[in-house]
Parts: sequence; C-alpha cells; structure tokens
Amino acid sequence: LSVIAEGIETEQQKQNLIQQGCITGQGYHLSYPIAANKLTDLMELMLKALEKALEKALNMPHIFL
Repeated sequence: LSVIAEGIETEQQKQNLIQQGCITGQGYHLSYPIAANKLTDLMELMLKALEKALEKALNMPHIFL
C-alpha cells in the first residue's frame, strides 16, 4: 500500500508520519505551492546541487549532466 500524506504543516507531523512508515507527503511545511513554470527551474537547481554533492563525495565529475 502506498500512501501520500497531505497537509503536513509542522516538523512534528512529518516525524510522526515517518515513524509510521509514510515517507511521501506534501504540505506547507515541505513547500509552498509552486507555479508550473517555476517547477522546472527548481528541479534543475536541485539536480545541479545533487550532482555537485556527488562529485565532492565520490570525486567523479559530471555524473548526470
């Protein structure tokens, strides 16, 4: 069974859900609503940050991009 928790507004709510095995959720505590045209920019920024962290950790440049 896969569950997506909605309306997560506090860190305590998030932690309680994680303890119950629910690791997928949405709510203002995690992110405010994002316009569709801004989502791509945010995802690209996050991917670049992940690539940089992996490069540093694994000393392997240009894993994704």
